[in-house]
Amino acid sequence: MALLVVAVQCVVESQALAESILAWGNNSYSQCNIPLPNSGFIAIAAGGYHSLGLKQDGSIVACGENWAGQCDVPSPNAGFDAVSAGIYHSLGLKTDDSIVAWGWNVNGQCNIPSPNAGFVAVAAGWYHSLGLKEDGSIIACGDNGAGQRNIPLPNAGFTAVAAGGYHSLGLKEAGSIVAWGWNYYGQCNIPSPNADFIAVAAGANHNLGLKADGSIVAWGDNSYGQCNIPSPNSGFIAVAAGGYHSLCLKADGSIVSWGRNNYGQCDIPSPNAGFVAIAAGLYHSLALRVDNATPVANAGQDQNVPILFEVILDGSGSSDPDGDYPLSYSWQIVERPQGSATELSNPDSANPSFVPDVVGEYIIELVVTDIRGLESESDYVVILAITIEQAVDEKLTETIEQIIELNPNNLNNPNSANALINKINATLTMINEGLYQDALDKLRNDILKKTDGCANTGQPDKNDWILTCEDQQKVYPLVLRAIELLGRLLQ
Repeated sequence: MALLVVAVQCVVESQALAESILAWGNNSYSQCNIPLPNSGFIAIAAGGYHSLGLKQDGSIVACGENWAGQCDVPSPNAGFDAVSAGIYHSLGLKTDDSIVAWGWNVNGQCNIPSPNAGFVAVAAGWYHSLGLKEDGSIIACGDNGAGQRNIPLPNAGFTAVAAGGYHSLGLKEAGSIVAWGWNYYGQCNIPSPNADFIAVAAGANHNLGLKADGSIVAWGDNSYGQCNIPSPNSGFIAVAAGGYHSLCLKADGSIVSWGRNNYGQCDIPSPNAGFVAIAAGLYHSLALRVDNATPVANAGQDQNVPILFEVILDGSGSSDPDGDYPLSYSWQIVERPQGSATELSNPDSANPSFVPDVVGEYIIELVVTDIRGLESESDYVVILAITIEQAVDEKLTETIEQIIELNPNNLNNPNSANALINKINATLTMINEGLYQDALDKLRNDILKKTDGCANTGQPDKNDWILTCEDQQKVYPLVLRAIELLGRLLQ
């Protein structure tokens, strides 16, 4: 029931980030309605029908059932650094290592034994409480009807505690688990080998143990499959046991849940990513997630390209508002001309490529994913594959447009612009008549030589009609591209 020490540690490492609580499952007492502002949390705990959230400023927020005052945090509501929730009571660990307890106290579960000092962790069971001391010993108070307060000797060397319905767990520094209390379902019989555990969680009548290799061991009541760990049983970093369900956190920030699901307590909200801590109540679940803005995919500018020429796509304009880099890229061709069999090369990179093999429109989708696993919405780029003749026509038409915009003072005489345009128009006529070699010769031996001085020597030469390198750079690359296209057409 209680939030585990391992989960608290996981959160503390990321306190610089704003974190919100997600809650799902039974909401009959509004235990899933997190008060606003839902941000700035660093730890969580789920009880019977109430929820606790610890803020970065050391205050506690509580919501849900409050008939026993389990949501009435004692004043001053400050200086807390850990929380735990039982069925009808709550525990808070202060930065001065003392414990504050409130709520249902019929069994004395809120009467912390003296001296109330030197605690490093707390765990609230149904009607009893556990406190772990800095010397590795455990203190217990509250109901003891099943011996759940009778810590086995030696009461030393513990590093974590968990309190279930009527039983208790303690994790030893050597990695073994000690269990005591009610054992009707075998919840106190630790499976062999009892070694290499790094975290524990106790539910109503079942337990979870996290191994150092990232696997989970479960034992005790399995009436609802709460001990049937889904495959693959690996990659886990935190465990939480609810009343009759189990909740576990993966290293990739996703949550796996199983067991009783009568209130949807095992239905993880989407997107199942970016979580850093978990807590399981009787019939509800909580998770702490670093607030994560959705990344933005940018598939680049639409292009008209000649058929059979390689096209390089550009997703480098994609971004993430939180700076959660590097982004992962996923491209796919979603529409293509009939008969096309082309495929993307390196579709998981920022700059994949492909060769259009049929004239027509190619629509390509890009989705990016941030480092915390959150996907963007799709962005699309349209690549229109045209014939090489059309491509040459477009390139030479663009060349004419650039020449018209040139400063006349940067030409060798006032008629040079018109003369160049006439030469290009003559080339276009040759192309339309199918005289591709003549058009190529005209471009290479006449038009290009009037624009290429800067490209060849770094300065205009005596044959150039355009007299500045800046203006040559506006025209020369276009002519060169037209020559390249015509050369491919003649192959």
